[in-house]
Amino acid sequence: MVFDSRTAWVTLQRQASLFADVRVEILSRVPDWQLSSLAQICTSSLPLVSTTENLYIYEHLQLDWKDGIENAEWLELLLPFTAVKNLYLSKQFAPRIAPALRELAGGRTTEILPTLQNIFLEEFRPSEPVQEGIWQLISARQLTNHLVVVSLWDRDLSREL
Repeated sequence: MVFDSRTAWVTLQRQASLFADVRVEILSRVPDWQLSSLAQICTSSLPLVSTTENLYIYEHLQLDWKDGIENAEWLELLLPFTAVKNLYLSKQFAPRIAPALRELAGGRTTEILPTLQNIFLEEFRPSEPVQEGIWQLISARQLTNHLVVVSLWDRDLSREL
């Protein structure tokens, strides 16, 4: 999933297939609209989402979103990705999504991203307060024997898009 100030899109790529990639774009300058539209499309229209194992969430160009997107909106977006093993979050999106992941630590530990094994963070620094939500999710998952490892994502901007 890629977001910028005017567009959001999701591209689904098959590893070994004769079929072309599927790309759906949302043209909107309103972040809430981008997010809710992508969530609706991923939930109802893209069956490939339920088999996606690698989920990348990052910005393209400049992102001038203001805070204000509810945690529930992020969780709704992540809900259909039931096979994701590897979640990649850019430095712009980790602080936005971490509070939503923290909510999963309270009894809903494997409701969202049930097969998650790895979280890759761009510019990962374990001591940053931004990562608190991620650490809480990891601790909660450990209690249910669903281990999650956090690693550095060395994002190669030249290969994107």
